[in-house]
Amino acid sequence: MKELYGILAVACSAYWMVSFYNMKFKGRISHSILLPKGTNPDNCRNKEQYIKEMLLPMGGMGVLLLVYGAVELFHAFTGQGGRLLGVMLVLCMVGLGAFTICLGKTNRKYF
Repeated sequence: MKELYGILAVACSAYWMVSFYNMKFKGRISHSILLPKGTNPDNCRNKEQYIKEMLLPMGGMGVLLLVYGAVELFHAFTGQGGRLLGVMLVLCMVGLGAFTICLGKTNRKYF
């Protein structure tokens, strides 16, 4: 049961990376991660620029979640790396806050 958070973090990271892939290569904006409820991606003023601005935060957050999940699983199975786990947790919180601020500014700009 200790490894639950690590598994959740890796699963969330996979979902973020799939959304990143869809934005970069297919030009689709993820409804569930990027847009408020009830917002239509077709109403975006400049879809290409929106995707360009959100690619780095999406990819960065996906990688950060993947590393956090790996550290969490390592700690759950070995009992080592407690300090690294704390650092990764703080980095995830800071990264999520920065992503939220960036997302809010970008959504106000293009929707």
